[in-house]
Amino acid sequence: MQTQEEIDRSAKCEAPAPSLIPAGTSDSDLKTYEFPGGFSVKFQNGAMELGRNGAITEEVLDMLIEHFNYFQKGKYACRENALVITKLEEAKHWALHRKQLREAQDVKGRAAAHV
Repeated sequence: MQTQEEIDRSAKCEAPAPSLIPAGTSDSDLKTYEFPGGFSVKFQNGAMELGRNGAITEEVLDMLIEHFNYFQKGKYACRENALVITKLEEAKHWALHRKQLREAQDVKGRAAAHV
């Protein structure tokens, strides 16, 4: 069995996953991600106050957390699933933190960066 250090070291040496974003794509094009087999995920385009038209980051993270919890509660339970769940929950925490900062700085729903 590999130690955590060996796992971490081998993870750093892995080739990066192929991007789902075609070369030359601009920020305004990042609304839908296409997957092999004809599946796609369409993200919210524009302020939610103007109407829903796609998924938001927190919903996608919730879906992934639920997916790995399904494995973890069944015959596929393992340490790696637990780590994935933890990191996804951490990602959701930071996404919500970002949202709170944007709300506090009155830039939520606008094409403006927060500080």
